[in-house]
Amino acid sequence: VFDDFNLDSSKLPVDVFFIYPTLLTDKNNTRWNADIYNNTTRSNVLGSSVKYQASAWFSTGDVYVPFYRQAHLRVFRESFWKNGGREAYEMAYNDIREAFVTYMKEYNNDKPIIIAGHSQGAGHAKRLLQEFFDDKPLKNKLVAAYLIGTKITNDDFKTIELMNIEEFECLKQKEQEQEQGRVDLYESLNMKAQRARSPALLNTISELPRTLMEIGALSMSMPLLRSLPAGDGHPVMLIPGFMASDTSMLVLARYLRHLGYKTLGWELGRNTGHPDTLHSDLANRFETVVRDAEVPVTLIGQSLGGVYSREIARKYPDHVRQVITLGSPFSMSGSDGSNGLVRRLFEQQSGVSVEQMRERFADDSSPPVPLTAIYSKGDGVVHWRGCMEKDEDAITQNIRVPGSHCGMGFNPIIYRIVADRLSQRVGEWTKYKSAM
Repeated sequence: VFDDFNLDSSKLPVDVFFIYPTLLTDKNNTRWNADIYNNTTRSNVLGSSVKYQASAWFSTGDVYVPFYRQAHLRVFRESFWKNGGREAYEMAYNDIREAFVTYMKEYNNDKPIIIAGHSQGAGHAKRLLQEFFDDKPLKNKLVAAYLIGTKITNDDFKTIELMNIEEFECLKQKEQEQEQGRVDLYESLNMKAQRARSPALLNTISELPRTLMEIGALSMSMPLLRSLPAGDGHPVMLIPGFMASDTSMLVLARYLRHLGYKTLGWELGRNTGHPDTLHSDLANRFETVVRDAEVPVTLIGQSLGGVYSREIARKYPDHVRQVITLGSPFSMSGSDGSNGLVRRLFEQQSGVSVEQMRERFADDSSPPVPLTAIYSKGDGVVHWRGCMEKDEDAITQNIRVPGSHCGMGFNPIIYRIVADRLSQRVGEWTKYKSAM
């Protein structure tokens, strides 16, 4: 399992305590809990979750992954939960708890800690945080916690702040009419400046491990995603992000083809951000696609590709069914709204500055088609506020998801949202009901 990895961790500054997801899923297996002494069970843990998920942290810190008697997938059904499932889940957590106590006593050596978990593992990780870290001295050693695939609310913790708290949730609310006219609270707090901020440093330095975790999570979620209802077969054009090509969206394209859609690439090679690409090459490519399709086309764009998608929809609204953007900084108001390294690379490859590029997209209003803007507060490449519509209306929606910027093409939550968006009939677009 470990032959592909360099495990020299003598100089790594932190520890990572990772709790793997539910792997005990066989309907024919009547056990409530996994047998951690079974060689097949242990090989499955090492060869799947450790290799494709926990390995994302191998270059970050010493990774500790305890074997535990995890509960069978069936316990999450209410009928089983009430008849033995609760006890099975409690047994699983007790194993995690005992392993963590041993880890702290024997192996931690006063190093900072990252807690990470997926699915059932994320549920146990949340409880671990509540018992050992929240409002306790150990919180001072907690670098971050990545809990993927479990519900987290503002009431779950007393002193641990959520990375994705909506700090300015009320800002979109309009003030009542005042003596000198209507005051827009949203703009009065200078949201333009918010959209010009760089992404958080923690998000930037953790982009790669989080992206690898999302790839691993997608591979484990694919059986469930493939069971979603098939679509109507309409054409979907995917436009890659900066410095990416159609290959970067190949996994998403294959998934959409499985659901029955006709997927089309942009076929323009690597997206270097050159202005002529949008106004000439991409426009010509889209006209060819529309002519062959004979029906409106859905556009899905990742990062810069989403910016291009909106402009194509603005130019050809009658031929665009809807637009879905993935971490696309279409409302970024300044040159500092992206990672500095990415910004410099963009200017080198495109031949224009970020400010000059922004001038070419001076109209940041929504194109007149249904539009879904998917963004993440964990984005480490561009500031998440620059990826949101300023004002939502009947055909426009912002949807927040957990995850990285580069991993949006592999994020299983996004795959589910995209499948839902594409399944809507023409003229019957409604907002996504399970937005975070």
